[in-house]
Amino acid sequence: AVCVDLSSVRRIDTAGFQVLAAFIRERRAAGRGVQCEGATESFSVTASLLGLGALFSPVKDDRLLAP
Repeated sequence: AVCVDLSSVRRIDTAGFQVLAAFIRERRAAGRGVQCEGATESFSVTASLLGLGALFSPVKDDRLLAP
């Protein structure tokens, strides 16, 4: 599984969110694991405002963490 460490992200534009969202969705659709960790409060708030909060939340479903 891939772990995306978001702890150093201080600023991100909508294009950056789109790239990350596409990466996560494509991996999960293919049955590949991806997990997001360490999102800052500003990242999480912005993701929620864009309707992407759940996508970047830590995954609890083991099926999505498979290699």
